[in-house]
Amino acid sequence: MPMPANASKNSLLIDDFIANLFHEAGLSKLPKTFLDDYHFRLEMQIYRRLGVAFLEHVPKDRAEEFSALIGKDESIDPEEIFSFLQSSIPNFEDVLKTTLLSFKEEFLAILKQ
Repeated sequence: MPMPANASKNSLLIDDFIANLFHEAGLSKLPKTFLDDYHFRLEMQIYRRLGVAFLEHVPKDRAEEFSALIGKDESIDPEEIFSFLQSSIPNFEDVLKTTLLSFKEEFLAILKQ
């Protein structure tokens, strides 16, 4: 799924992760309309999974700020959340990598069933 020129590093990271996941799972030859829809669904699942993983790492003194950020009535901006988490969690990259690897392993295991 192509990203706009102003796409952030995190959006591109997630898009690349999903593209690689499709390739590794042997799904990349499916129709583009299916892949685009499935890409969106996976992206939402990944953001939810990352949110849960990062939640336990948010410092107590920033918990209220994080709660307000994710509790907005309007649409939640994943980039704003990523920015907050990167500035708040010292081991952000490790949590990100571990969570994505876990997601990948579970996804591929489900496909093999």
